Order: sequence, then structure tokens, then C-alpha cells
Amino acid sequence: MSTRSVAAGERRFERDALTWAVYLLLGYFGFLINVLGPLVPFLREKLGLTYAQASLHTSAFAVGLLVASVTADRLAARLGDRLLLWGGAVGMAVGAVLLAVAPTFLLSVLGTLVMGTLGSLTLVQVSAVLARRHGEGRGRAFAEANAISSLCGVLAPLAVGGAVAAGLGWPAVLWFAVAALVVLALAFGRVTFPGRSGGGARSRTPLPARYWRYWALLLLAVAVEFGVGFWGADFLRVVAGFPRAAAATGAGAFLLAMLVGRVVGGALVSVWPAPRVVALSLLTALLGFLLYWLPDFTVTRVLGLFVTGLGIANLYPALLSLAVGTAPGQEDVASARAALASGLAILLAPFALGAVADASSLFAAQIVVPALLMIAGAGLWWVGRQEKAGAVSPPRP
Repeated sequence: MSTRSVAAGERRFERDALTWAVYLLLGYFGFLINVLGPLVPFLREKLGLTYAQASLHTSAFAVGLLVASVTADRLAARLGDRLLLWGGAVGMAVGAVLLAVAPTFLLSVLGTLVMGTLGSLTLVQVSAVLARRHGEGRGRAFAEANAISSLCGVLAPLAVGGAVAAGLGWPAVLWFAVAALVVLALAFGRVTFPGRSGGGARSRTPLPARYWRYWALLLLAVAVEFGVGFWGADFLRVVAGFPRAAAATGAGAFLLAMLVGRVVGGALVSVWPAPRVVALSLLTALLGFLLYWLPDFTVTRVLGLFVTGLGIANLYPALLSLAVGTAPGQEDVASARAALASGLAILLAPFALGAVADASSLFAAQIVVPALLMIAGAGLWWVGRQEKAGAVSPPRP
């Protein structure tokens, strides 16, 4: 692509009210999903949970994401984008309230199940709406939306640590999220979604084989992200010896790096091929994780967690853009099935780490993360060979 055409594409990229509404709804989702990890030590103390039991909160969220991944495209055709986006966000708030007040393990898991099932409808439609709205600019839109989500994710552990330090208690963070949704609804509730009012038929065309190759890489990337993110606060507390509030705040280094990485990634995907961005990200994440995991120093733990976050930051938006780009005109289905990859990863990765930690130690369980990164690297190399063998250029992000 020439410099002139790139510049023309940049001029066409418009952040209208619809774009901002979708960006901020993803930020709301990002805050609530990233608050689960920092809440784990408090849930374990309140309800007397093992590592594996605590990880079931994220697993329940993932089950809800799986349900959304196979129903969102059908619901979008029936209900339209607007109702599905806002309805899912309200449902996520209901689940957050249940988690905040739950007196038992089963009810707290039910709260995260509701959050995952209904909130993930919003997640799926964010990708579909942005892909339709921005077309070839979807890579930039995905990067910016995920940067907003990462910013809100950074606030999650800081909010938990701050609420506990101020004596408000960790449930106050969930009530804050509910209030934030009310503000969003007042500001953007009347934004229209052209062309998607519901009552239509969903696409029945099968997704291409190229899509599923990127889908598999997406699954591995999300498994790494949530394996590190979910257990980060507990790792800093149990292995590194941080106090609970400090561990919850220290875990914010990972999410802060995700934010920085995604802000930079918005520029990278416009000048570098997405597969190159993914390869660099995998290498950075692996080096950072080794620094976080192995040396027994406070500074290297936090620095390594930050570098790991920098590496992981652009894996999801770049791979999602590559996957959706293989199926033009099928944005709803492609986005929904991408959520299936995310759901499986979120379901399996934190639970696997928790189960290994129960059987050995939380330190030893971390070996799962570099193993997944290396498998993803090998997979990316294989996908590249398949693209060349088929004489097909990777889809533009």
C-alpha cells in the first residue's frame, strides 16, 4: 500500500458517537473481567476456598463466554446491535452485584457465570460493530478499543487496593462499576446503530479454513493473558511475599503494560504486517515472563510482569483482526466464534494453573505459561508456511 493510500485511509477513520459508545462499553467489560484476579485473595479468605475453587470463578465466566460465542450471532440477527450491546452490559452489572453480596461459594460462582454469559454478548458485538463500521480500518479500531479496555483494566487492581486501603471493602469496586454503566447509558444510550435493528437472518456460509488457523493462535494468546492476569496477584502475595493490598496493586503492572502496549500497537499494525507484530509480541512476552517467574527479587518480579504485559498486549487485537479479515461479510459469526476461543482459553488456563498449584506449588505451576508461548510461536510459523503454500497474503489488520 502506498503512503498516499495509507494517508487517505487515516483520513477516513472517524471516531463518531457510535465508535466511542462501543469503545467505552468494551472498557466497562474490561474493568469487570480484570477485577476478578485481584479479588481472588479476598474471595479465598471470605469463603475459605482452595486455589482450584477460586479459579472456578474465572472458569464460570468462561463458560458464560462460551454460551455467548454460539448464540451471539443468532441474537444479533434477531435483536440488533443496540439491544444486544446494552442488554449484555446490564446483565453483566447484575452478575457483579450478585458477586458483591454472595454469602456462599456457589452464589459467587453464579455471579461470575451471569457476568460472563450476558457481558460477553457485549464483547462479541463490539468486534462485529467496529468491523462493520470501520472496514479496512478495523485493525486500528480494535487496537484503540482494546487500549480503552486495558486502561479500564489497569484501574481494576488499583481500585481494589484503594478501596481496601480506604476501608470501603472490595465489594465497593463492583458497585462502582454498576454506577459507571448508568453514566454511560445516560451519555450514549440514544446512539443509533445503522442497518442492524434486528429481525434479519444470520449468515450460514461456513468460515474459511484460514479463519480457524488464526482462531487456534487466538486461543493460545488468550490462555496466556488470563493465566498470567488471573494468578498475578496471588503469585506476588504467595511466592514473592507481597502484602495482600500491595499484591493487588502490583498486579496492575501487567495491566498498565497492556495499556501501553496497545496504545503503541495501534501505530505498529498500521506500518508492520500483523504476523510480524504477533511474532515480536510472543518473544517479548516470553522474555518478560522468565524475568517475572525465575529471579527472586521484588524489582524483577514487577518489571518482568510489566514486560510480559507489553508482549501480550497486541496478541489478541492483532490475531482477532487477522481472523475476522478472512471472512468479509460474516463479522457477527467470525466475532462470535472468536469469543469461543477466548472462552475456552479463560475456562482452561486459570483452572489448569490452579490445579497444578494445588498439586505442587504456585511457583511450579507457572511453567504452563512459557510452554503456551512457545507453542503459539511454532503455530505462527506453521500458519505463515500455510499462507505461503496457498499463495495467499495474510488478511490486512
